[in-house]
Amino acid sequence: MQKMSENLISSKILVSPLRYSKAMRVAMTFILIHFGSFSQTHSISTSVAITRFDIFHSVGYLYDTNRCSYSAGFAYGINRTVFQQKLFPRFTVGFHYSALKKNRFELGPVISYSFSFLKYTSSSKSTIWNELNTGFSWSFGKRWKVGQSFLVGYVGQSHYSTIQQKRTIGSTWGYYTDLKLSYAF
Repeated sequence: MQKMSENLISSKILVSPLRYSKAMRVAMTFILIHFGSFSQTHSISTSVAITRFDIFHSVGYLYDTNRCSYSAGFAYGINRTVFQQKLFPRFTVGFHYSALKKNRFELGPVISYSFSFLKYTSSSKSTIWNELNTGFSWSFGKRWKVGQSFLVGYVGQSHYSTIQQKRTIGSTWGYYTDLKLSYAF
């Protein structure tokens, strides 16, 4: 009887790891299908964008899986940075889903978050913008891609009021459209 209970305990110990390994295999298969090396590319991009506040030039990094793209980029406002000599940076992260993917053409929805700030004078405090935009984007090409995005969304602005002697917050609608050139490697 004691030997039978020892065999039963040892069989439970052997069965438990098998159950976990099946779950792990299913999870790993899903991860490999979604993020597998056969379906991912890395790209660098440059673009010119028109927003409510300035015309921006940006450089970015894109990570593409089969139908999803994740992006991060840095931009500067051309008018304010170059001509007015006040640094106007913009940092952006985004997500794009290719709902329509035919040969070299892709079209789908986009959502992006951007953060930018501008210091008008050396003695003033920075004005800060937070933007959350959504819209659609298309691109054409295989290794070299040309594309365009159209987005609208929420813009939150925070600036220091010298009259009220405190930071004030406002919001409005914003827009974003760009022309993009990217290279996949």
